[in-house]
Amino acid sequence: MDVRKKVARYSLLSTVMQGITLLLVVGLLITMVVLMCYLTGFIGDSFESTKNLNPDDVTAGWQVLFGSVGGLFGAFVGIVLIVAIILLIGPIIAGIIVLIYGIRTYKKRDTSDFKRMVKNDSIIKLVINAVFVIMCLFTMSSPESMKAFVSQLDEMLITVLCALPSIVCVIISILTLKNVNYIEELPEESERQYIEYNEDRSPYFGQ
Repeated sequence: MDVRKKVARYSLLSTVMQGITLLLVVGLLITMVVLMCYLTGFIGDSFESTKNLNPDDVTAGWQVLFGSVGGLFGAFVGIVLIVAIILLIGPIIAGIIVLIYGIRTYKKRDTSDFKRMVKNDSIIKLVINAVFVIMCLFTMSSPESMKAFVSQLDEMLITVLCALPSIVCVIISILTLKNVNYIEELPEESERQYIEYNEDRSPYFGQ
């Protein structure tokens, strides 16, 4: 297999991994939106429970207290979710742009632009996914004892699984950058025939 084909396969695989990461982030965003909708109803029910109370009821004061506390707690969690949703919009937009550029790069694998495009594509994927992996690592708390480590294994496993596509993408991007300088330049005649083939869909390309 020549270097161009190998790098093209690297590019395709990293684009697939980028797509999986994007789906995970979109799934997280949808989950937060669903929780936000649920919290909106919870806050409304909490404050509604403080109305139309019987002042002679001995539990009225407790109902007002629990309703107010529940509503305020729901409002606080809602604000945190809104901030998290806003913070996720940027990475999602960036992920979509990178995914589209990766697809375009793979489609250009048989042109002279491929070497430049795949280099830029790999650098962008490397930076974005490395940042995502680092953020995932920061969410993992360091256990103070072996017992705490065992109790946190399930959380660590989930974090590693979520970050796995990004880890693979980082590795593939490094391999791509390592091999990109060895991509053979296409002869002008071969490139001209490739362009003509794309224009008229001739079955005689390569003859």
